[in-house]
Amino acid sequence: MSLAPPLLMEESASRTRTRSGAQVKDESSSACSLLVKYQRLVVYEEQVRQSPYDVSTWCSYMEEIEDGLSALYEAAENEKRRRKSAGGKSVEVCGRVVSPGETKSVVRELQKARIMIGERCLCLLPGSYKLWRLHLQFRCSPPFLPAHYSSVSSQHRRRFKGALIAFERSLVRMNKFPRIWLRYVTFLLTHHTDVTAIRRTFDRALLALPATQHQKVWPPYISCLAQALPKTDLLQHIPRLPATNNRNIPVETQLRVLRRHAHCFDPTARQTLAAICHHHSRWGEAAQLYFDMLNDASFVSPHGSTRHDLWLTLADICTQHPLQVKRAHL
Repeated sequence: MSLAPPLLMEESASRTRTRSGAQVKDESSSACSLLVKYQRLVVYEEQVRQSPYDVSTWCSYMEEIEDGLSALYEAAENEKRRRKSAGGKSVEVCGRVVSPGETKSVVRELQKARIMIGERCLCLLPGSYKLWRLHLQFRCSPPFLPAHYSSVSSQHRRRFKGALIAFERSLVRMNKFPRIWLRYVTFLLTHHTDVTAIRRTFDRALLALPATQHQKVWPPYISCLAQALPKTDLLQHIPRLPATNNRNIPVETQLRVLRRHAHCFDPTARQTLAAICHHHSRWGEAAQLYFDMLNDASFVSPHGSTRHDLWLTLADICTQHPLQVKRAHL
């Protein structure tokens, strides 16, 4: 389905507004009890209490925690390298000195605090693109959520579901921002193997965004399909994503998406569509596409094919598969 109706979007926003007061108060007290050990974070906590609607203060608050987490990740990697040696060095994180034995517990503590602070600021400022971008970026970061989460632990699976919910919540207000859609799609391509979910997300993005921004959505959409496309000379120009997940994309799904791309967005992609139909033995549709290209005086092949080459290809299809071409009413 496409985006939620405006009425549902307003109801969701009103629920967020009515709920934000008590929720922010509870989370603020939880944050103080959790972060009282970190001197620099206590200073930021006082600042956001004084000016809770200042976006730059919230951004600095979250970036301070992320810097501390980066230092802890680096310290953990260094500790792994010198396991055979005796002990390790302490790390200063957000005004607190962390010993090597406390690294894991402090990482979990700061990750929890980072998510909690991100939710707090979004309850107060749900229309801020910068806050949503930082929040989603942290939820999708590899240290917080590895790519192969299902084989690691159930905790990462819960984080994956939490990231999905966060993306859907962001799209209630950020559905006109193509970068949010592209980040959502990239997240699904990295962590998800369900072709239907990925295709529906691309379709929702095309429905939500204005036509002038479709040029940002179609290239990754075609690149996602290119994993299953044949590697012929006419298809070498299509960028292919790294095959991190094996997805069996049905032939009909490929053709339907490429038809939309060729007929609604890029008319020069008809030759690519014809080559794919030719590969999958869709002779009637391939002949119809070549016929339309030859009748279009303004058509210029993106692959450098001349009109003579197109005529020869059409003639070969008509002579070798006359019944399928006749059924296409040519």
